[in-house]
Amino acid sequence: MLTVIVLSATSACQRSRGSADATAVTPVIERVAPNPLLMHAGAPAELEITGRGFALDSNTVSLGPHRVDGLRSTLNGTRVRLTVPERMPGAGGMAPPLWVSGTYALVVQTRHGRSDSVLVSIEERR
Repeated sequence: MLTVIVLSATSACQRSRGSADATAVTPVIERVAPNPLLMHAGAPAELEITGRGFALDSNTVSLGPHRVDGLRSTLNGTRVRLTVPERMPGAGGMAPPLWVSGTYALVVQTRHGRSDSVLVSIEERR
């Protein structure tokens, strides 16, 4: 098994197990914009996640209860865009509710691991 250690000025070392690919590191979220995210009834909103270690085409992004699989990254695995729907996922056949203003955890997951969560504020405007 080959262990790759990547060092940077902004983080401690990260390891990838069993891969010779130097970019195969646990994803790291450095910035989320906009934050706060303004949600308007009837319209989705766009979040831009900037960081490193994102997969080229198989990122899973979770924002609170909202989860999207298979998102592509751009700029050599440093940016992912997430469309946040106007409503939160529904449960048990009930109509999905509008987002409630508050703070939600955002996480990016790849086959190499899961990022630390970053808090995103959502302000719901009607």
